[in-house]
Amino acid sequence: MSLCPDHRHQANDVATRSLITYPQFSLLDRVAQPVTYSRRWQCAQPQPEKQMGGEPYHYLVEYDSDTQTALDHLRQDVFASGRYRGAHRRPRSPDDALERSGESGTASILDIRRVGSRPDYGVAAPFSRDELIRYTGTERPTAEQLETSDAMWEALQRGMARYTTIYEEGRPSKIFFVGYSFD
Repeated sequence: MSLCPDHRHQANDVATRSLITYPQFSLLDRVAQPVTYSRRWQCAQPQPEKQMGGEPYHYLVEYDSDTQTALDHLRQDVFASGRYRGAHRRPRSPDDALERSGESGTASILDIRRVGSRPDYGVAAPFSRDELIRYTGTERPTAEQLETSDAMWEALQRGMARYTTIYEEGRPSKIFFVGYSFD
């Protein structure tokens, strides 16, 4: 059994509900191992350092037309998994985990409480069409295009998250959330 160096969890944990994948990769190669857990989301290793002190994260969840609902479910799933900074303190809820983490945050989506129309601290805001084209060359990028976009990682601000809908065969399929921790 290997450990995810980012979150120190066992890479082949087994929980009870549906299949997800936690990708594990070095900067040179990527190897994903399937893991069973509640909803379909991905937890990634940090990208190469773009901002001193901040820890990058991204998640891929099933599409929901209500992005706030998708974010709320993701926050609950990450909290239940214990894959965030400060989980050893055994907080009672995602908000309790965030409160106990202080200024540095949880280094996860738990730092993001709501969806908004503009980037702000503790808010997930949609990428604009122009940003997606600038970062990936298309207004409908794949998750892989976003994950590997240096321009996107460099533009992200600490303590904020961004998101976009991922399409498959012309239909909304997933929501890609990405952000940097506060510290």
